[in-house]
Amino acid sequence: MPPANTNLQLATEDDAPTLASIMTAAFSASDAAYPLIWGSAPEGTHDSMSIIGLFSPVQRSDRVTYKAVDEEAKKVVGFATWGLPKVLAKDDKERGKKEEGGLPPIPGVNVDLWMDKVGGTRVYSARDVDVEKDMGRLSSKVRVEHLRRMIIKDHYVSISSENSNVDSNVADLTFCFVHPQYQRQGIASSLLELGTQEADRRKAKFWCTSTPQAVTTYEKSEWKVVETHDVDLGLYGGKGVYTRSWMVREPKMID
Repeated sequence: MPPANTNLQLATEDDAPTLASIMTAAFSASDAAYPLIWGSAPEGTHDSMSIIGLFSPVQRSDRVTYKAVDEEAKKVVGFATWGLPKVLAKDDKERGKKEEGGLPPIPGVNVDLWMDKVGGTRVYSARDVDVEKDMGRLSSKVRVEHLRRMIIKDHYVSISSENSNVDSNVADLTFCFVHPQYQRQGIASSLLELGTQEADRRKAKFWCTSTPQAVTTYEKSEWKVVETHDVDLGLYGGKGVYTRSWMVREPKMID
């Protein structure tokens, strides 16, 4: 259980800089690849790129972000984001392939390592998450409408429309970060539970890609490793092997 003074609530657009700073703090404190990728970049580069690329906007029609707030300190200390994989129209697929890539050249940033780290698990997502199969019978108009209504009840993420006859049985955990000063207090597990409870209710598989240091946290919430991608940090001036894990959580049976 998280501390009694921690409250979970929807993130706002004004939270974008704070969410980015929490992500940066968490990565820089424990991620072996972070200093090799971002260490030579000007201070604030990771925050700026996160705001532009990940939190503009914070809330979208295809995903939802919750934050954990320390009510005594009046500060955001963690957050989690869940989403539904996007379904591209046929005429958008080629454009999507052309746009698929990674970071543009950025002074001081090791983009090659970033691409090796992040891109290595994309093949597993492409193989395992069949969006058209899972969502294909839902018309674009209905899909957009029910995605706009993702927030239901207290802290739940709506994974499919209750009024549709479609079993939308796929969702993904996009981000889950807690500031290093607040880790190991149950905050991450509490944030994850917001999504897993609704995933169970919807009988949805929950996919995520994990850094090496976060695997045990996800395993405690019943995610299992499906595949791994190893990055030889020695090729980029570091030491050791950095292993990213492609994970899935199967829904629990609810009476």
